[in-house]
Amino acid sequence: MLAIASPWHILAGLRNAGGMDGHGFFWFYFVNEHVLRFLGRRIPTDYNKLPGYLYWSLHLVWLFPWALFAPLALIGARSARRSLFPSRDGAVRTSLLLSVFSALVVLFFSVSTNQEYYTFPVYLPLLMLLAAALARAEDTYATETSSRRWINLAHAALAAIGVAVAVALAYGLWTSRSIATCRTSATCSHIAASATTRSPCRASST
Repeated sequence: MLAIASPWHILAGLRNAGGMDGHGFFWFYFVNEHVLRFLGRRIPTDYNKLPGYLYWSLHLVWLFPWALFAPLALIGARSARRSLFPSRDGAVRTSLLLSVFSALVVLFFSVSTNQEYYTFPVYLPLLMLLAAALARAEDTYATETSSRRWINLAHAALAAIGVAVAVALAYGLWTSRSIATCRTSATCSHIAASATTRSPCRASST
């Protein structure tokens, strides 16, 4: 990878030594676009910093509807923390790897400019963890009260959100019916007026 990417960066740096107050390409690309962007001091300041609560809540939005099963993943992680070391179970070690990777990326960008879209690469590992937690909860649905409770709550929340969205859409369609009628009436009146003004011309031409 370095053999493929390095020549372009070296050539770009040699050809663009000026600019950015004399710093050149290397400063702009490596320092300004990486280090200073992380510290929130990038030039120019054409970005904003999300509030902490919005940064974390947007992850739940992007992961919807699977985010509703996040409590199952937390419960599974709490119950399995004692069996992580030393564990030779492939599933347990894979879950540990995915958890550490996801946590490092999400926490890393939480101390930066709080732009949640930088964490999109960890959504696949997070979804794998949620899927594994949901599968475990379904296997123990009949025996564990916590699994049964959280699955039912997640399904109830999803149903409530679906009903709320359906009601909002129905209300929007119902209240907009008069707008469509007015536009239709105005269009019909315009067509009728145009036909009336054109009819004498047609009569005279005949």
